[in-house]
Amino acid sequence: MQTFVPIVLSVRGDFTSKVSKIPFYFLEGGYGFNTTSNDVDSVRFGGGATCSAGIGMKILFSGNTGFTIAAGYRFQRSSVTEGTREKLEDFNRLTLRAGFSF
Repeated sequence: MQTFVPIVLSVRGDFTSKVSKIPFYFLEGGYGFNTTSNDVDSVRFGGGATCSAGIGMKILFSGNTGFTIAAGYRFQRSSVTEGTREKLEDFNRLTLRAGFSF
């Protein structure tokens, strides 16, 4: 199992803003730093490019405060180096996000 810390630039937008249920989109791109511990000295884990995209819904409570739920796709590239041999690994995932916005 590998652990990544992503640093991304995010673009988000609402499809409409005149209702209490606001559909939105998001696009993100950046780099995921691999923080996996190296238990074996000859094996090194590296990070790589990451990107994601998806759509969601913001349900407003009052003003701009609301609950959000979104679904999307995430791509993460990483590398595993054993001695002088490097192998690239691609992770493709479906995502489900939930949270609050204010």
